[in-house]
Amino acid sequence: MALQGGTQANINGRVFEKHIITQLEDKGLTTISSKLMDKSPISILEENFPKGVIAKGRNYYTSIYDNPRCFSEYRVYKNKNLHFRLECKWQQGAGSVHEKIPYFYMNFIENKFPEPMVIFVYGGDAIIPSATWLKNAWNNKLYVKKDFKKELKVFNLDQFMTWTNKEF
Repeated sequence: MALQGGTQANINGRVFEKHIITQLEDKGLTTISSKLMDKSPISILEENFPKGVIAKGRNYYTSIYDNPRCFSEYRVYKNKNLHFRLECKWQQGAGSVHEKIPYFYMNFIENKFPEPMVIFVYGGDAIIPSATWLKNAWNNKLYVKKDFKKELKVFNLDQFMTWTNKEF
């Protein structure tokens, strides 16, 4: 029996995320709960996890609609110079991920994510047009306010692996 489209998409998305997280864990980072990261001072994180951490769970932020219950699945902390929010999106067929990308971008440029950098990793053929739009929007600083200082990186899986091989 074939799985329903949404169920299969969720499975595919989780498998995609596992590739990304495995890459970071292979670089020495330890996966911890977002709750543990939130309650631990940075000095304790650095002492207990010298190669860095991946905070998995509900990493909250307040959205452009003032909803304080929005969350991303992952945050990464290597050191004070390299920490970021990690967004992973997979879309191989018809679906709604492409509709979420402008919303993600608006939350980013409206400074709703507390981290100094956000990394957006995408995969699947159906998301390429949306990811291309996201790259172009950021490269052209579409809607970005003058003094906005955060960084956005948009990678496919191969590019993310190359970047982590250099940074970690």
